[in-house]
Amino acid sequence: MATKVLFRKRKFLNRMGYHSGAFIFAEILRESWTHKDKKTKEKSTHSHRDITLSIADCSRIINLDFNLGYLPEASNGLKKLDILIDTLREFKEAYTKEMAVVKDEKRKGK
Repeated sequence: MATKVLFRKRKFLNRMGYHSGAFIFAEILRESWTHKDKKTKEKSTHSHRDITLSIADCSRIINLDFNLGYLPEASNGLKKLDILIDTLREFKEAYTKEMAVVKDEKRKGK
């Protein structure tokens, strides 16, 4: 069996000195193998993709599953990614606004 790395990225989420166990890990592997039929002696090549998306913060880890085996599942995986990206973008905007409020409160001594 041959394994090819199609995509692999691991990034630490925190700055140095802040809870060093936080990370994101994303990987897409394609595993290919050849099968020889015992009766006909014909060879056929098969492949499978192993897709991993993990997000960790200290001791908590979430693993998300993605499947490219069938087009409806692959399409659902893209929808899942779009929802995650949109939600994270909106969360960042809300977090940034609230951070400004907290900064202003501290400046005013509240």
